[in-house]
Amino acid sequence: MVEGVGLGGYRYDKWRTNGNKDGQGPGRRREAHRAAPGGLKKDKAWDAELELGRRVAEAQNWARDLVNEPAAR
Repeated sequence: MVEGVGLGGYRYDKWRTNGNKDGQGPGRRREAHRAAPGGLKKDKAWDAELELGRRVAEAQNWARDLVNEPAAR
């Protein structure tokens, strides 16, 4: 879920001159709240999995930024 939110909220608008450049446009999600089924104990493994999802999405979005940049700068 964390990875999906991170990847789904990606938008490359570095060179955008008009519109919502601040990231508050439609479809942009700034935060997500987690909810666990009843009876599931939150432990270090749970937090580690959420952190892994966040890091994977962050790395993939960084790679997307590299692809979207002009080749010769």
